[in-house]
Amino acid sequence: MDELWRLSAREAMDAARALTAERWRAMANRLYYAMYAETHARLIAAGLRPRRALGTWRHEELPKLVRKHLGKPLGKDKAARWSRALRNARQLREAADYQPQSTVDASTLVRAMNRVSEFVGGES
Repeated sequence: MDELWRLSAREAMDAARALTAERWRAMANRLYYAMYAETHARLIAAGLRPRRALGTWRHEELPKLVRKHLGKPLGKDKAARWSRALRNARQLREAADYQPQSTVDASTLVRAMNRVSEFVGGES
């Protein structure tokens, strides 16, 4: 199961990399879902199981689960960075999806891409 989530994370990350700043809303969406899927993969690999009905955790509970359950395998500092990157990616995605008046500059997108790349696509 965790490999299916990892595949989903890599696909979302590849899609985000293929987008440009002109499509920042789609890029923000794909960056967040890359983190979301990779987080699911790591939690499942750590022995946790998501809600039975949906097979996922709630978006708002993921940062806390990362800090609580991935601190040992990743180290506390990296788990804290992961948790922050996940929260930041979600905030950017929510602005993109629910605030049509919002805009994001290229440097913000580059920072988001770099933060998410630290955790998705490798064996961090």
